[in-house]
Amino acid sequence: MYFSVFCDPHLHLGSHWQRMSLSMGWSCVQNSMILPENYLGKLPNDLKTDLKDAAFALANGPVQRECGEIPGEKLLQLSRAWEKGDTQAATLAMEELQYVLPRESSFRNAIGKRLIGAGRRFASTGSYAEGELQLIAKALVGAGEAMQSADGTDMNEELKEPEKRVLKFGELQVELTSQKCFIGCIVALGFGALSWALASSVQNVPESASQYTNDNATLLATSLKGALILLGYGCTVLSGFAVIGLLGLGLQLSTSKSSTGE
Repeated sequence: MYFSVFCDPHLHLGSHWQRMSLSMGWSCVQNSMILPENYLGKLPNDLKTDLKDAAFALANGPVQRECGEIPGEKLLQLSRAWEKGDTQAATLAMEELQYVLPRESSFRNAIGKRLIGAGRRFASTGSYAEGELQLIAKALVGAGEAMQSADGTDMNEELKEPEKRVLKFGELQVELTSQKCFIGCIVALGFGALSWALASSVQNVPESASQYTNDNATLLATSLKGALILLGYGCTVLSGFAVIGLLGLGLQLSTSKSSTGE
């Protein structure tokens, strides 16, 4: 019953029902977080990666400034618990979060967006075990939408916002933006130009400029010169591909952001 009323994004509620929906939402979230012992820690590796994605969506960036100091700290605690696969700590952090929700609409809206983002990461896990992760996904998205609705924001606004793209290097996660892509494009262009200049300089060195003691030294120097030229031009070509790729991605992200703003 809770999910059918609470998680419907097209349901328009009055202020009284909005408060009731928010209260029911946190009840759904708490119920969904009642999991078997060490449930999160026993997830397969691919689902643990999705869990870390949800943790990143929940608490990336200046979370305490956007959501309030104390609520932001609770979101960070929940995020760290998900990253470590600590089921008990995650349940406790979620339980404590509902008692420190801020009154300011801007803070509530920010928390709502983060809950929705995290819920969508849980939804991407698909079917597993008894469907516990999907229940968490529905509860988080529903709670986020209820918080946005409660402060007068459009519940469908989050649905129009494209998901953030994240580049991962092992444990390191970096959010991709058009600005970062254009900066990377400039760096790759500079590196390519430098590689081209160095390769050309080596290639233009005349054979008569150096004298060697024997034929073996001459052969070694020639091989080394060829390898340096090949390496330089190879780096130039790779830099060119990087420039094209980063430029295309930056333009795509910029277009997506501008269309969302409209």
